[in-house]
Amino acid sequence: MHSKKDIQDVVTKHLNKVTKMTTQKPERRTYQSAALLVSQGETKLKNLKLNVDDRRHLSILREAMKELRIALEAGAKGNRPKHDVHIKRAQNLANEYARRIDS
Repeated sequence: MHSKKDIQDVVTKHLNKVTKMTTQKPERRTYQSAALLVSQGETKLKNLKLNVDDRRHLSILREAMKELRIALEAGAKGNRPKHDVHIKRAQNLANEYARRIDS
């Protein structure tokens, strides 16, 4: 059985790498690599065996990661407006997840 620490580990491992990769002006290949990392993180989150309390609100985090992946894929294609929209959605969902698990 996994715990909230496992959720944090997945998020830290995958999203910190993505942040480092995309902080400077990234190339399209960088966006593609970052999208792949996020996709792997989504899969790992989905496969975690969590109890009911730890699973609470996880769908919001998974949705945030999905939006981030879509944003990165749009960035890889050079579609900046779509990238910006989905990044904003991902940030809002991640903030909502953090707010809910902290309360």
